[in-house]
Amino acid sequence: MFTSRTKLSAIVIGILVLAANWAIFLTGINEEKREIAATTEQQARQASIYFRETSESIFRYADSYARAVRREYVENGKSLDRVRRFMSLFPLDPEIVSHVTIIDETGTPIFLSSGPLIPGLGAGDRDYFIRSRDAAGDAVFISMAERGRNTGKSLLRVVRRLTMPDGSFAGVVFSAVDAERIVDIIRSLGLGPKGLGTLASTYDKTVRARYSDGKFSFGQNIAVSQLWQLLEKAPSGHYVQTSPVDSIERHFYYQKVEGFPLTATVGIAEDDLAARKRLGTRSQYVLALTISLLVVAMVFFTIRQATARETLERATAALRRSEAQLRLVTDNLPAEINFTDRDKILRFANRAYAKRHGFDNPADMIGKSRTEIWGDDDHADVVDGIEETLRGKVTQIERRRTMPDGSVRTRLFTRAPQFDEAGRVIGYVSIGQDISDVKKLEAALAQSQKLEAIGQLTGGIAHDFNNLLAVIMGNAELAMAGDPENNKEVNSIMRAARRGADLTQRLLAFSRRQPLQPRSIHLPELINGMMELVKRTLGETIHVAFNAKPDLPLVMVDPGQLENVILNLAINSRDAMPRGGYLSVELSEVDLDESFGDPHEAVTPGHYVLLEVSDTGVGMSEDVRKRAVEPFFTTKDVGKGSGLGLSMAYGFARQSGGHLSIYSEPGIGTTVKIYLPVAADNAPQTASDALPEAPPFGKGEKILFVEDDPDVLRLVASMLRTLDYRVTSVVNARAALECLERGETFDLLLTDVVLPGGMNGPELAKIAAERWPSMKALFVSGYPAHATSHYSPISDLGDRLLGKPFTRDALARRLRAVLDG
Repeated sequence: MFTSRTKLSAIVIGILVLAANWAIFLTGINEEKREIAATTEQQARQASIYFRETSESIFRYADSYARAVRREYVENGKSLDRVRRFMSLFPLDPEIVSHVTIIDETGTPIFLSSGPLIPGLGAGDRDYFIRSRDAAGDAVFISMAERGRNTGKSLLRVVRRLTMPDGSFAGVVFSAVDAERIVDIIRSLGLGPKGLGTLASTYDKTVRARYSDGKFSFGQNIAVSQLWQLLEKAPSGHYVQTSPVDSIERHFYYQKVEGFPLTATVGIAEDDLAARKRLGTRSQYVLALTISLLVVAMVFFTIRQATARETLERATAALRRSEAQLRLVTDNLPAEINFTDRDKILRFANRAYAKRHGFDNPADMIGKSRTEIWGDDDHADVVDGIEETLRGKVTQIERRRTMPDGSVRTRLFTRAPQFDEAGRVIGYVSIGQDISDVKKLEAALAQSQKLEAIGQLTGGIAHDFNNLLAVIMGNAELAMAGDPENNKEVNSIMRAARRGADLTQRLLAFSRRQPLQPRSIHLPELINGMMELVKRTLGETIHVAFNAKPDLPLVMVDPGQLENVILNLAINSRDAMPRGGYLSVELSEVDLDESFGDPHEAVTPGHYVLLEVSDTGVGMSEDVRKRAVEPFFTTKDVGKGSGLGLSMAYGFARQSGGHLSIYSEPGIGTTVKIYLPVAADNAPQTASDALPEAPPFGKGEKILFVEDDPDVLRLVASMLRTLDYRVTSVVNARAALECLERGETFDLLLTDVVLPGGMNGPELAKIAAERWPSMKALFVSGYPAHATSHYSPISDLGDRLLGKPFTRDALARRLRAVLDG
């Protein structure tokens, strides 16, 4: 803000002088613009009148001659001799009309005044012929400019309809006008470099002849022009418009050509007229600019000295504000920040750095050396890398230090040098950060990624293993069909296959791909019902206690899988207490928020029922605890355990929408906590286990079976035939579609979910349902139902999915359920 009276007076006077100077200049400019606009409009009007009168005389002569030829032709019974005799008596003016042509009712030229006809030419598809033929009256038509086939010139045809005395159509006659004649008229108007002359048709709003900037053109559609709205009000007039053809703003004046469907329009750009007066305008502009510069220079010289002091004061105030802002930012950062010069004297410190070294005010540290601040302690872990920084390098050093409270923290020191204009290091900034939590997060993320990778691997192995088990169990079941009681070897194979199927279920549990059947259950009732089994499993040396808080809400879980989890945890506890001990199972109600759990575990905040299984066993070290849920990881002796108990429990908890955590200390014991989601309703659900006594057989239905594994293909096809179904087997979706497209009809499509060749089972079923809606579908897969979303838009196949391996009885029941459903 200016405070000096001298500066204020200079500025006010300068502004007034500049305003008066430019007001005079702009007034002259505006007056000149108005004069140019009026002159441009007047010139356009005079030019358009001449353009219209001249064009009208040309077209009137051409039309009169065409009507005279028509009269001789029609009134004498289509006599071309009479036409020739007339033209010999009254020859054409070649400066206006180049030739006359007669075209019969079929569109074939029959007379050409300028020479012999060209064989094979026809005009039946020409616009002027079609319009004349379909016209109700005797209107004249001006064609689009076209290059004459005899003359090679651009011609405008003045066309008249040939109507016989009985009213029938006998063709057309036209006089050909050289379009260059129109261009010569426009050229003679002297419209300027950007001037424009246009002869346009009123019925199709298309240019018949246009001349601008030395170029002749025709055919442009100018339907967007203001011309047509104005023409409805008056046969002549003025408007200003930017041309849709060349985007130049012009003053237009139009004149309707009397007796013809034409409008003569002349456009003159103001720039052409303004260019003639530009020299005087430039002189006025130079004078106004010179005066302005002199005024500005005087004002600038007057205020320069007065503003110098104010500039200095503002810069000083800005520097103080900048320093205060820097101090505000650095003092509120958790990092310790300081700047030390090359002589190791402290020049800047933030509040965190001062507090760490026992100073209440950072200003008390400024000017002190490193020894004064740190005392006799050499702090070797902190000063490492300083000399390298003073040589011009950015350094980072991590150090682990034991804090006064006994905790071990990791700190990161970052140092960056500052250089002067000559490139010499004059000091360095140092930033110290506590990165202990970041290190924990990195370790947690690595653990999470490892478990995810293991989960994907085990899920894939389980899928392929299920295919193998399907073949083994199916063939064993077929082999037992004759004498199941006495076939001990086959019974042994079936038992081993079922154990393999149980193993894959445990792998799928960890990878969260096992098929679950969750329902609302009362958890205390379920655990009470299995307490006797747990006690018998653990033996008399282990005391078992169960405690549940009253009025616990229902949980949404698969009860069978949960019983399996509890039993596995109890067996782990038994193995951890070889000399006996205490096992506690407790239930309580908890609420979890975003801050709960390990940083890498995505725990949904909400209401849970907490199941805690605690023992007084040998416990686990931290390294063992971190790996406890990995499949096949075990500390037991060979043959004493598979290492799948905790991994199965972990996968079950996560797949059920809950969480599992382990707390353990060597020599004290272990607690496994499982958080299970509360059910949305409060009504317990029961599951019916009733099954048909015997597998239902088919009724001769025809099944299209798709499976890429040849062993599974042969086995399931054999099962289907023994169940009285007719089977057609193919190895991929393309082969299945070929069968259907050949006209074969099927009652059911039985297909594997994952197929080779770019199309999977659900996609095949969708195509089949659209084209053969009566055919039903059943899917089989080594993956469970919810995993199919990876392969198909169908996110839940539900009862239409049969998991591998499956028995002949299970296949029979599911087929009947789908076919009869």
